[in-house]
Amino acid sequence: MIDLLLPYIVEFDTFGKPQLGFLTIADEQLPFKPQRLYWIYDTPDNAERGGHAHKENKNTLICIQGVVIVSLEDCDGNQLDFVLDNPSKGLFIPAGYWLDFKLSNQAILLCTASMSHDPEDYIRDKDEFLNQ
Repeated sequence: MIDLLLPYIVEFDTFGKPQLGFLTIADEQLPFKPQRLYWIYDTPDNAERGGHAHKENKNTLICIQGVVIVSLEDCDGNQLDFVLDNPSKGLFIPAGYWLDFKLSNQAILLCTASMSHDPEDYIRDKDEFLNQ
């Protein structure tokens, strides 16, 4: 059983072959029903994004193209690092993790969120996050 309080790699069903291309489906593998989808693209090489945590919102990050290096940190200072470089895998991020990530040149990062956008759900000060 998967612990929904810890980050983990989600593997999506993928069909196809090199001669025709591939189809990947993100359906029942997602640990929540997305309330919001957004994507990040046209980034310069090694662009750094994130710099926040969520109080309640959960996310799944899927690198559609390129490479995204994700660093997560919990309130105790424990760090987890992930490399997203395959569109058939995503990273589930529960609430309560500080998120930083770097995108390769021309990476496309698809993000699913468990909540609609709420500015009050963000923690943008890392010291505040670590001292909660």
